[in-house]
Amino acid sequence: MTVVVMCDGAPASLKAVEWAAVPGNLMRQHDGEQLILVHAWSRYAAPRPTQPKESLDKPSTLDDAHSLNRLPLSQVVKGTLEAITESKVTRDTLNYKLETMILAGPDPPLAFLPAAPATQVSAKATFTKKELAMQQKQQQRQTPMPADSEVEATAREVEKEEAQSRATAVALYAKERALHHHANTILLGAGNSMDGKSILLGLVAKTVLRELRQTNFLWFIKNNGRAMRPTTAMIRYVVVLVPASNDAQALERDCSVVQYILGCRREKSMDTVSAVIVVESATSPEEVERYSQTLRSMLQRSTTAMNLREADDVDDVDPPPPPPPPPPLASPVTYAPPSLEKDGITPGEGTPQEAAVDAGEPLPATEEVDSAAEQQWPEVSLCALRTTKQVDVVTARNAAGQVAKFLQRHKTDVVVSPSTLPEELHMALLAMSKPHVLVVPLAEPAAAGGDAVMTPPEEEEKKCTE
Repeated sequence: MTVVVMCDGAPASLKAVEWAAVPGNLMRQHDGEQLILVHAWSRYAAPRPTQPKESLDKPSTLDDAHSLNRLPLSQVVKGTLEAITESKVTRDTLNYKLETMILAGPDPPLAFLPAAPATQVSAKATFTKKELAMQQKQQQRQTPMPADSEVEATAREVEKEEAQSRATAVALYAKERALHHHANTILLGAGNSMDGKSILLGLVAKTVLRELRQTNFLWFIKNNGRAMRPTTAMIRYVVVLVPASNDAQALERDCSVVQYILGCRREKSMDTVSAVIVVESATSPEEVERYSQTLRSMLQRSTTAMNLREADDVDDVDPPPPPPPPPPLASPVTYAPPSLEKDGITPGEGTPQEAAVDAGEPLPATEEVDSAAEQQWPEVSLCALRTTKQVDVVTARNAAGQVAKFLQRHKTDVVVSPSTLPEELHMALLAMSKPHVLVVPLAEPAAAGGDAVMTPPEEEEKKCTE
């Protein structure tokens, strides 16, 4: 599998490289697979003169709309390569390529002030210095001078259009390189700038979402999100779905998203997949029940299949040799574990603690087990949107903040969303500070007659049915 990472040298970008490069996750193995690192840069990367001196020492990133492409190319390349070569997991086995593109330079500055008309002077006419000064003052009064506010507004509009054009060029460059390398997965960093507890989403990230979400699997890796290492035991995936009552094929498409993420779970890991159904005002109870039953059945069936595979793997491995017999003891009570002896409990009572000690495992802490259980999402959850004084009919568009707040109930590592979700909900999910976001490409409801763009993994071949 080939994976593309959009690099800008910022911390979130380096974490995206980490997520893509660790074997067993997106890249199942390093042998026969490659990581494509892409970076678009500008030779006009000097900071603006209006920036304060203290801000020049802080690295700017592609994710920041106000400092687009301001980080020097050398700094981006150095930081990205160090993230690979300094890791024991990737430096000797990872096959990677770093590709760059020079963005077009800015247009010449526009002259907002009109040029003064040339003075028509007769060759025979002669003027004194006083007459010439009076004539120049008269011409200046006749020439309309734009107000400072108009000049600033025009300059901001031109700068905004230029930044959007460059962000689109960056997004299309990543798409073109992914197509060239036959890759359908693109990762990029987000969350380098914060506004309180929310992320200030950059112009590049917004453009990538709008331009590529129908064609590519998009991973938005947050700077404050979960790190990916070979020793990471559990990743909690939460799929956010919005039922469409007027679309007969909506459930089938949404199930394909769940099927895909079930296949993304790492082998011999504790990765979990849960579903959150967003209930809008127009969503019928029958549609909610149909979604709930179908998704719950699919998740339970997948869990059972995984448990059976793990059991088969255990059967194929030779059992460890039995432990040596205990030394002879004077009394059957005296060889009980000290902690149990103290409480007057003997192994003959068959307590769970005694079984754990016999297996050579540490005693589990009850509080830790209960805390971990509370952090787990149920298989299917309902997020019922509430009406407000301003909004009588709530939808995922006008109440996206409620969905983001609902996802904070339990620990979430990756939020998975179909590309067909409203853009307002996508932006609310991307603004969350910690959970990474995976956008899965699907066919738009208008093209419901066609198949989805995505292809479920081989491990989940069963098609979702009602």
